Amino acid sequence: MRKRLRKKVLKGSTYQFNVLETIKRESRRKQRRQKRGYHYVIKYEMLPMGRSNYHTLYEQYFDEEKKESSYAFASHWVIALFSVQMKKNRIPRIQVFPCAADGSSPEQSPIAMIIYDDKIDKNCDELFKEAKLDYKQKVQDMKEDMFFDKL
Repeated sequence: MRKRLRKKVLKGSTYQFNVLETIKRESRRKQRRQKRGYHYVIKYEMLPMGRSNYHTLYEQYFDEEKKESSYAFASHWVIALFSVQMKKNRIPRIQVFPCAADGSSPEQSPIAMIIYDDKIDKNCDELFKEAKLDYKQKVQDMKEDMFFDKL
């Protein structure tokens, strides 16, 4: 009991939700069959945020009443490629979260999400190949500090 409490006290985070820990937990999840469907992380990366992306993010989420942005301490991106089971098909989904250096974020919801449509007459493998190419392109855009320009 004391050990668990000590971990909680010592573990300080900048924001309320730790997005990186949640994504790591989802990546360890195995493909389980459930009635409602399941989702798990295929790939994820944590990348430092560029200066122009930070200023754009700060301006988009600026609150006039509080006189500060929701993501004032955001310094990194967390990008994840999910696999979501919908009915009989698996659908890839890319999610982008801004977070602090410790992986915490003020909100659990992503600021950008790319969902691939399952109604297109494509095989699941083709959809996942396309999603992996888009994932690599988004990671490259983040490294070049051009994420919001190509969004």
